[in-house]
Amino acid sequence: AHKQRIESADRERIEQEIQRMDGVIGDLLRFSRLGTTPAIQRRLLRLAPLLAALVADEEIEAGARGCRLQLRSTPELAVIGDPELLRSGLENILRNAIRYSPPYAEVEISAGIAADNVVISFADRGPGVPADDLARIFEPYYRSSGSTDSGGTGLGLAIARRVFEAHGGSVSAMARHGGGLVVTARIPVAEVMADD
Repeated sequence: AHKQRIESADRERIEQEIQRMDGVIGDLLRFSRLGTTPAIQRRLLRLAPLLAALVADEEIEAGARGCRLQLRSTPELAVIGDPELLRSGLENILRNAIRYSPPYAEVEISAGIAADNVVISFADRGPGVPADDLARIFEPYYRSSGSTDSGGTGLGLAIARRVFEAHGGSVSAMARHGGGLVVTARIPVAEVMADD
């Protein structure tokens, strides 16, 4: 019997589609788990090393898309929360910024403290979002009228919102001066003794 060979390009497309579907299923599972009030761990977490590790892990994806990541973080940032969930929330925001960044642009990640909150901002130079849609980008399956299909599942920012709300925080977005989007996550700061 004659066997048809799958061309390498076809095989690569099939593998990419399988990976994409794995991502969709993973996002759906995470989102459904967050649909009810999640049972979250309450641990003292230092955010600076968590952010540094996240940025290091995502630099390969950013490099593949031709953009750079720039992290500026205040050293002593502490919160009470679930390390896995917070990592997932931050990762989804960062991946969204990378996905929409044009080649040779920079995604700027900054973290500091303002009004008793740890504030983490992700600023990109992507196409941005219409002003009327800024609140809607955190809804499941949202697609901006001006955006092309980026290969995402439409759940990343919705997951991030659920994660930070479950920690008593919030996520918001605003247009970036000069073009692009700034997504900002807030979470209550943990009081840490000097000798901790």
